Amino acid sequence: MMDIQTIIVFLFLLVISIIDFKTSKIPSVLLTSMIFVSAFLNPSNLFFGILGFILAYFLWEADFFSGVADVKTVTFLSFTLSSVSEFLLFTLLFMLIGVFWKIFWVNHFNKKKKKIPDEFPFIPVFLISYTIFYLIIG
Repeated sequence: MMDIQTIIVFLFLLVISIIDFKTSKIPSVLLTSMIFVSAFLNPSNLFFGILGFILAYFLWEADFFSGVADVKTVTFLSFTLSSVSEFLLFTLLFMLIGVFWKIFWVNHFNKKKKKIPDEFPFIPVFLISYTIFYLIIG
């Protein structure tokens, strides 16, 4: 059974995914606030929050995703994880889904014979990954 935090995080990811699709710009205050709320509610998970930030920063530097919103999303989601196995499972999920997501978008633009943009919505990858993650650990 899902707890209230899981439901709130899921709904938040849904909202920012919609914003990402519609505007490609997520207000920084939303994600920064969510990081602080997650850190406040889960102080014992500080290690995973920091680890998530480091991972997200490396992935951002490697152009796995291109927005600061993606870094902040990984960071706040990492605060919701409470074990190394959860952290590794979530990381594996969002990286695998992220690769397929990028392939989908590249194929989408190639089929339309359009230039592939530098940025496209990536927050939905976290929504999909989070949903699958909680279906697995249930």
